[in-house]
Amino acid sequence: MAALERDIGELYRTDCPAFGDADVPVKYFLWFKTIACETCRHEIDLFPGYLLAEDVRHPRNVLVCAQCGELNEVEDIHRAGSCSHCQHELLVSGPAKRGRCECPVCGTEAKFPRKGMGPLGRRLFAIEYANPARKGQYKGRLFKNPDAKDLARAEKARKRSSMVLKKWFTCMTGPAAAQLTVSDAHTAALHGCVESIRSGVTTLVDFMYVHPRPGLTQAVVDAYEVTGMRGFVCRGFLSDGVQYGVPEALIETPQAALADARRMIAANNRPGGRVQVGLAPCMIWTLDDESLRQTRALADELGVLLTIHVAETPFELEHAARVYGRSDTEVLSDLGVLGPDVLAVHCVQCGGRDLDLLRRHNTKVSHNPCSNLYLASGFAPVPEMLTRGITVGLGSDGPASSNNHSLFVRIRRGPPCG
Repeated sequence: MAALERDIGELYRTDCPAFGDADVPVKYFLWFKTIACETCRHEIDLFPGYLLAEDVRHPRNVLVCAQCGELNEVEDIHRAGSCSHCQHELLVSGPAKRGRCECPVCGTEAKFPRKGMGPLGRRLFAIEYANPARKGQYKGRLFKNPDAKDLARAEKARKRSSMVLKKWFTCMTGPAAAQLTVSDAHTAALHGCVESIRSGVTTLVDFMYVHPRPGLTQAVVDAYEVTGMRGFVCRGFLSDGVQYGVPEALIETPQAALADARRMIAANNRPGGRVQVGLAPCMIWTLDDESLRQTRALADELGVLLTIHVAETPFELEHAARVYGRSDTEVLSDLGVLGPDVLAVHCVQCGGRDLDLLRRHNTKVSHNPCSNLYLASGFAPVPEMLTRGITVGLGSDGPASSNNHSLFVRIRRGPPCG
């Protein structure tokens, strides 16, 4: 906990305007989504309602002014009066209803989500904080509008978050995976299968992408067999990425990895079989072009599932832009990797063109809301995916990035995070 405080504690501090104290702890950052008006390009705030807090755990109701964003405390929301800052009438009901919202500048009705728009924007509009040193000197909760320091911290956090996945993998998961044994893999897979079954899951796709020693994929297959789980165990690999911190013990040549995958498929796959072995090239910054082409060729030859992590964080997009001059989704499309037999994992950073490509190839998406929060990857544009007719399923991404395999946790976290 102390290490976490040293690493990111500064990002969860704010100044207390109620008492004039500096660097008090933040409880919640409060955001809403935004959309650009198609006519005038004004960023429309998609407020479904302006009531921030009711007079339950707080002495009075807190309303956000629709005009200036100021926070106002009022006794009666049915007679709220006017904003203390701009004198605009305070409202309870917001303008965003059932996928429609009127632009306050030009009056154009904005529809969301709409085809080709990409992910919605976000804006920080309030902060709830605590002031332990003043305990007993105030009643209820403490709210504030974000000031310049708060916005600077939020921007700093945004920039840092694009490296969280890379840091998580290269500093923790990668080095730990290099020590993975057959017994470790089997025990972990047993636990994952049982936890999944307990939450009603009977079909899984396992993304087994680290192979520091032989036999790890078979250990997972055996766990499926023992527990009665149905699904796919996908033999993955990393062929590149040492320059980014990937342990050399995890690097395989595509020839060796795919030869092992071919053997595994021949040994385990049967028509209509309960457990099937598929292919899982990891993510674009851990692979080269030839690895992707050879994987696609083997999937076509043997008719097996292919799954790959796509557009999980800004880091992947930055890598793809630097190396290929386009997004990773576009690269996978151009290389012929995408198709109806592909499960694209995460897709958090997919824009409108990327989503159009996924739909064109009939590629399916695995939405991992808990992992996306855990690693600060962002919010996947799930509504936009569903609007386009893209098939979306729920996933855990494994307990290393979400702490458990429970589908019930995914269901609770999924709606607000996608």
